[in-house]
Amino acid sequence: MSLTPNALPAHWPVLGVCGFQNSGKTSLLEAAIPHFVARGLRVAVVKADAHGIDVDRPGKDSDRLFRAGATVALCGPEESLQRKHTPGKAPLAPLVQQHLRKHDLVLVEGHKSAPLSKVWLHTQAPQKVPHEARDILAQLPWQPLAERVARLSAEVEALLEGAAAATPRYLGLLIGGASRRMGAPKHRLVMPDGRELLEHLVERFHEQAEAVVLLGNECVAPSLAALPRLPDVLDAPRRGPLAGMLVALRFAPEARWSFAACDQPALQADGLAWLAAQQPAAGTWGVVATCEEAVQPLPCLLDGRLCDELERLLRSDAGPRRLVEHEKVRAVELPPALHAQWQDVDTPQQWQAYLRSLA
Repeated sequence: MSLTPNALPAHWPVLGVCGFQNSGKTSLLEAAIPHFVARGLRVAVVKADAHGIDVDRPGKDSDRLFRAGATVALCGPEESLQRKHTPGKAPLAPLVQQHLRKHDLVLVEGHKSAPLSKVWLHTQAPQKVPHEARDILAQLPWQPLAERVARLSAEVEALLEGAAAATPRYLGLLIGGASRRMGAPKHRLVMPDGRELLEHLVERFHEQAEAVVLLGNECVAPSLAALPRLPDVLDAPRRGPLAGMLVALRFAPEARWSFAACDQPALQADGLAWLAAQQPAAGTWGVVATCEEAVQPLPCLLDGRLCDELERLLRSDAGPRRLVEHEKVRAVELPPALHAQWQDVDTPQQWQAYLRSLA
């Protein structure tokens, strides 16, 4: 499978809430959003307003600065707001994409003709849905608010499940590193059948993902030359697994990435399958295993919404173990049966011990 750099998500967790005036759009969103937040979702709302945006009272300092032509950023206790000028009408798609990079769900109020899935709210006197309002998943009659919240919640759950199922799954194999203790590139270590370790890993995992991607600049066996390859991110302050993972998330932020290192020769397909099963449909952006309370950063499961966190860790000279501190990364205890698969091989002695275990 070929990779498309910076592609838009193929199936966005975005839902429009549309209807004529006085159909109760804002009231429904106000009542439903706390339910979504309570289950751990980050929610963004994009609202259409044909009459312009009224943020500040005329005469307030921030309003005066905005009208003078500046972008104004307001910061307060546990909240912030940015107000900026846009030429003409701001396009919806880039705005939605921007919020998807930081949220689990984007709700769009209005924009009835936009090409996205929607629910339509009827007023007390039902009117025919206008022909320009396409992609209607459900029509909600005028009914008690609690019933509308339940209907909307059901549509959101189905949307999130569908988005999770349609999310591309890529596997990034991290190759390279100094290999000072091993004395040779680990991914090129020779297995008993004469093939290199990396060839074995690719063969084991090719059915676990839509694409297996090599992360690193090092030479590989000729049999792997056709695999997609991403070099280390050039603007990283230092190299290492975080730099390789960051370039993958930047390249395909719409995908869910499994990452594994070439110095874990015992890792098998069932280990990666267990890891993938630990991520629920929504609300979690990454999964990291722990073993006897110690974080085992690789293999791990991450998606593109963690780009900023990886950049922050690289700037602070922190290691991948710190990923577990992010509120959207889930730490899961590794089953004892999988402990051996998560073990590193860093020295010639450890490599020989692994080869003996195969015999």
